[in-house]
Amino acid sequence: MNFIFTILGNMAGLWVSTLIVPGLAIVQGTSRGETFVIYALLGLILTLLNMLVRPILKFLTFPLYILTFGLFSLVVNAIIISLAGWLSNDLFVSGFFAAILTGLITSVIASLVTGLLADRR
Repeated sequence: MNFIFTILGNMAGLWVSTLIVPGLAIVQGTSRGETFVIYALLGLILTLLNMLVRPILKFLTFPLYILTFGLFSLVVNAIIISLAGWLSNDLFVSGFFAAILTGLITSVIASLVTGLLADRR
């Protein structure tokens, strides 16, 4: 169930990011249903990249995390967002600053949504 909540959080984060970040564009569908499906697929891609690629990147860049006191995580977020845009034809990121800002906004909102919806056992 947490996997679904994470997808929903990433969807919400991407939606808010498209409203705030000027260098980010997501292809809109012809109807609300198609637009929702596009956000759902992008949320799924972002969730899978965060689960599979992020741990590898964190392991490979561990010395940079230590040298920058954890600020290198912003760069890893930007890499994940750019990779999601590369894998999908629906997400367009027009620069590294836009990717950093999108990664920051998406991770904060996804954490909030997941924290609010997840079970607390």
